[in-house]
Amino acid sequence: MTKKIISIILIFISATIIWIILGSVNFFRTKNIADSLSKKVNTLWGNNLSEREPEFYMAGEKTETYTEKNDNNRSSTITKKIEALDPVYPLKSEINSIINLEYRKKGLNWFSTYNINYKAKYFIKSEKNDIKKIKFIYYFPSSDAVFDDFKLKINNKEISVLNFSTKKENEYDYSQGKTSITNEIPVHGDDIIPIEISYLSKGIKFWKYTFGKNVSQIKDFTLEIKTNFDKIDFPDDCISADIKQKEKNGYYLKWRYDNLLSGKNIGIQLPVKINPGEMATKISFFAPISLLFFFAFLFFISSIKDKKIHPMHYFFLACAFFSFHLFFSYTIDHFNIFLSFGLASIISLYLIGFYINLIHGWEFTLYYVSIPQFIYLVVFTFSFFFEGFTGLTVTIASIITLFVLMKLTAKINWENVFKK
Repeated sequence: MTKKIISIILIFISATIIWIILGSVNFFRTKNIADSLSKKVNTLWGNNLSEREPEFYMAGEKTETYTEKNDNNRSSTITKKIEALDPVYPLKSEINSIINLEYRKKGLNWFSTYNINYKAKYFIKSEKNDIKKIKFIYYFPSSDAVFDDFKLKINNKEISVLNFSTKKENEYDYSQGKTSITNEIPVHGDDIIPIEISYLSKGIKFWKYTFGKNVSQIKDFTLEIKTNFDKIDFPDDCISADIKQKEKNGYYLKWRYDNLLSGKNIGIQLPVKINPGEMATKISFFAPISLLFFFAFLFFISSIKDKKIHPMHYFFLACAFFSFHLFFSYTIDHFNIFLSFGLASIISLYLIGFYINLIHGWEFTLYYVSIPQFIYLVVFTFSFFFEGFTGLTVTIASIITLFVLMKLTAKINWENVFKK
């Protein structure tokens, strides 16, 4: 009996090493090409977009005096007028975004990409009567993204020539690495000037609206987002929506503030689809736990039922277990992940069921081998599709297994069993 136990343990250790190798291969297959795939997706689709609130400054003049020495080392006082910029915040802000999720697959990875239809309207007013113009700076949400149908309207008049802060050869093309637009808005007394910005673009992972690095004063602010997906989440540094309404094809979200002082952002996280490569890696590294449960249960049941199972039988059973993970790992990039999982389960269950049936018949196979294998292999592994439930599934199965074994072995004379 001792030699048998040692042999089973060695088989288990060998199988664990093989699974670690398979898990490592899956890890490198997934991670080593993840960066290059991400760059390709960013090139084809665009980067994550972080919309920054435009900056407004009252442009006036101030006098600056300084001392300067000439060639004869004589000091002279110089006075000149320079531009003075004092920040001013919008009286009202209305932002509307329509975000449509569209998954993209590259290799063993799914990427959460989206289309966005963005519209923003700001109402600005000079706080000083002597100010004749307001300087307006708009920052593009990404220097790598493409902005289609971009429109800038000031005082209900569309600006046909955009003044970019970063000059390039293609001055007219605002998709070529442009970082911001600067315009001077003429103001007259108490006039309230509307500024409108709109565009169509594409992004990945998340969308944010930021108020800058420091605490900002936000007056009469409204931001609305409509999505075509149900799983709503918010980035860690973002404020949750005040209104969340389920609609036919997604969600309606709304942020509304009358007078807010905050350095927080507003944003939405795109739902993440199960990445086949990461899933295969986790399942491969977890596989020894499934096999340990199966071997332990089979060892005790065969002892109780007086069914001889040789260590070589355990070796082939471990191979049949491994077939599940091997098949799953190398079909997920060709088939749907659930189809791969189903086929791998059927193959492994059939191999072990067929093998034990040849040794001890169908009744022992069905009740004491196939059902435990289904629980320890299929159910355990399937719990990875539900994030956060794997540990709970293993815990419940462990307790049930312990209860069953304790009940079946309570009156067993273990001394006689081990003498055999």
